[in-house]
Amino acid sequence: MSKDYYIEVSDITRHQTRKNNELQRRVGSKAVARFLSDRVEKLRELYSELDPPLEKICTHEDPDDGRRNHYGLFPADEDAINSPFDLPDFESQMPKITDYIED
Repeated sequence: MSKDYYIEVSDITRHQTRKNNELQRRVGSKAVARFLSDRVEKLRELYSELDPPLEKICTHEDPDDGRRNHYGLFPADEDAINSPFDLPDFESQMPKITDYIED
């Protein structure tokens, strides 16, 4: 019994072309490093702004000795936005790679 298999050969240049035509000029490694460091700083800033107030909650209460109780820190408001990635305008607040293109 022999089976014939058809394997389609894909065009590699089609997969390697940029899907976004905005970046026509070269982005240098120093520019990429600056972009990434600026992005990290902006994320740190947003995380510090969105730092939720935490409350101490007992997760396990020992019936014999109160010193063996287990506590955890949990956000006071579970529905609040705690991550910058959940913000509706997250991408507009972050630096754009097009601003770092070298001429």
